[in-house]
Amino acid sequence: MKALLLKNFYELKYKTSFVLIVMAILAALPASNMSAFAILWVSIMPTTVMAYDERSKWMRLEKMMPFSSLDIVLSKYITGYAGIGTITLIGIISRLICKAVKLTGNVYSLDIAPLLLLALMGTILLSVSFPVILKFGVEKGRWINVIFVSVIFAITTMFSVSKKCDSLMTYTNTPNMGVTLFIAFVAAVIVNLISIKISTYIQKNKNK
Repeated sequence: MKALLLKNFYELKYKTSFVLIVMAILAALPASNMSAFAILWVSIMPTTVMAYDERSKWMRLEKMMPFSSLDIVLSKYITGYAGIGTITLIGIISRLICKAVKLTGNVYSLDIAPLLLLALMGTILLSVSFPVILKFGVEKGRWINVIFVSVIFAITTMFSVSKKCDSLMTYTNTPNMGVTLFIAFVAAVIVNLISIKISTYIQKNKNK
């Protein structure tokens, strides 16, 4: 497992480092649509890793190595979780700094709760997209994910620039937001567990 995670890390480091830096900068901006885009992009990092694996013929070599199907699948999920967690942490630190220096303005929100909700949505996106990519391959599955991400980003952007921002900021300061986060967390855990199970089954059939 550790070897697979290191492989994924080095692939992303040497081939997408510039994009990852841009995503980190976007996540640090106190605007919901930028944070949403950054989180949603890193949530499909396993797709990027798989694309490089296919180009380098790694999957053929992978079958000859002592990796279980579960290890192979989990390495991709953990890569995605690590990306989402890192970007979310950057966003949280940025918002705490903005609050500390009393930065104000017509930004979406300096609250952390919406960012945590976006992170949970990112894990759900990962759990939905990865089995599709694993089943149909990167080229075919990528377009499904592009459409899915584009729709989510468009909805988030329209929502953030609409007059509903004020009502959402009020909502984040109520106990209802805590309930929403709890429900989203439970949903994310359940969906991801099911997704890992499905992906492991698909990976086993591919190894036959």
